[in-house]
Amino acid sequence: MEQPLLPSSRVEAHHDPAPKKQSRRSWRQAPPEEIVLGLSYLMGTSLFQLPMENINGNPVPTVIFGGRPTIFHAFVIGICASVCGAVGAFELRRRDPKLAGYYRRFAVGAMALTLSVLLGAALTDAFRWVRVWGPPGGHRLTCAA
Repeated sequence: MEQPLLPSSRVEAHHDPAPKKQSRRSWRQAPPEEIVLGLSYLMGTSLFQLPMENINGNPVPTVIFGGRPTIFHAFVIGICASVCGAVGAFELRRRDPKLAGYYRRFAVGAMALTLSVLLGAALTDAFRWVRVWGPPGGHRLTCAA
């Protein structure tokens, strides 16, 4: 007769007739640093898909940041800062929750500034297109009095 490898040789299998549903977290329940990291990742990887132009040896996307490398560099620095804050919050979440909270606030603030830079660049680019494709001769509508 063989000897068991474990002290308890008898293992009982318990079968639950009703399988439990896996709990799915909504994006609203996710911690802010996870949302910030996801958005930063999406924005950073989407930059590689945009057509670029070289301005003073620096590649700048032509779609939103065309001709404005300073605004594009501010956008990239904002993405980097938000990623750093989110990763810091991840790493310190269990060890030092108070410090992780500061990193979380930094990440959310950097993401807010980054999105405001993107929105400002998109709006000015949209108005530039309106000016280019506007009525010929720049006619203004006037009231006949």
